[in-house]
Amino acid sequence: MTSDSGAGRVHPGAHTPPPAQVPPQISKFHRKQWIVLIVSILILVAAGIAFFFTQSLRPQGTILATVNGVPIYYEDIDATLAFLPDSYRTPEQRQSLLNQTIDMRLLTQEAQRRGIEVQESTVDARIESILEDTGNSPPELRLILAGKNLTVQQFRSLISDQLLVESLGQQAVLSRVSVLEEEISTSYTERRAEFVPPENGARISHILVENESTAREVIAALNRGESFRALAATYSLDSESKIIGGAIGIILPSDSIDETFRNAALGLRENQYTKQPIKTGAGYHVILRNPDISSIEEVRDIIQTSLLRRKQASAFAAFLEGLRLGAEVKIYTASGVVTVPRRAPDSMEAFAACVGTKATLYTMPRNDAVERQLALFGSATPLLTIVDCETESTRCIADNIRKFPAWAIENDIEGESSLVQLSELTSCALPLMIASN
Repeated sequence: MTSDSGAGRVHPGAHTPPPAQVPPQISKFHRKQWIVLIVSILILVAAGIAFFFTQSLRPQGTILATVNGVPIYYEDIDATLAFLPDSYRTPEQRQSLLNQTIDMRLLTQEAQRRGIEVQESTVDARIESILEDTGNSPPELRLILAGKNLTVQQFRSLISDQLLVESLGQQAVLSRVSVLEEEISTSYTERRAEFVPPENGARISHILVENESTAREVIAALNRGESFRALAATYSLDSESKIIGGAIGIILPSDSIDETFRNAALGLRENQYTKQPIKTGAGYHVILRNPDISSIEEVRDIIQTSLLRRKQASAFAAFLEGLRLGAEVKIYTASGVVTVPRRAPDSMEAFAACVGTKATLYTMPRNDAVERQLALFGSATPLLTIVDCETESTRCIADNIRKFPAWAIENDIEGESSLVQLSELTSCALPLMIASN
């Protein structure tokens, strides 16, 4: 299947039940245990965190690295590796996990610098969501965690740190990224062939629900003339496709998906939907065959979502690279302590992100000097930390800002500055393309 909305979707079919592939021979109870363990491990590995985030668990043992003076212990990495299969406990995996741990430490330190906090009620809600998704009860969760020598409070700390980083990403990066109308038009022109199925193929949308009665409610609503797109947003359990009207892309006869789903989808005519629920291992589906030729309006949401995710991923990578550039990281080896060199960034985005962690830019609209300052950063401007003194006048008055632009760097206020001056003031290395000039 070719997906218009990117990778990562749970495709319909008995061989891929959400949220993870579970061997069919596993019993219902063991399936729930298996999923929660996977969730727990993914939280640890993806975040690159271990027991060191809980003060009471920090062993006074061998220091493996420090991040801005804060230690990471050898035992911390061992504790996380204990959650992984034996095949992952290699020197390469240990180094990879150390790198992830360093990145996670940088992110949590930046979140704390910005005053971001996670409420206990938010942690409660996330754990409730995990339990709901996996079908486990709180006692079952405690038993599963105990089997890995992890208490509920330690698990809560891990969830809290994950939420902390999510909030940082939303505040510092994701909320600042947008997609322009011309970008959508250009992408549509370049990708138009992707939205036209080959011979014997079909462009398909679906609504995935838990049971047959709900699927029949959806079909009844469609029979009354209600919008498939709106019903997908309301009913569908496919979190990836529901935000783009249920679209899952082009299906071909050769696709390795559930046969019942594939046959039902390919048996439809354009603009026709299934009159009966289609059952697969993922649940019950109502399937719609979209017109073969798509106008830009029909695929606007798909393109916008795809572009937004790509830009957000790129911006977050640059933001993290900026944190690395501004950090002091030391690695402790048998032969001594090695300070990781601060190399020049590959992009203006990484430089802007680094400056954004070290300095705050105060601006005022319709100011020529401000416009010149922002122009130096171009498309990387959203990665700066900016205070608009027209909308945040109280803060600017309190910070004694009287001239624009103004850079607050540590305890000093600087005026309009060149990139070289900003590099010197913040210790953020200039991008290679500028440093080489």
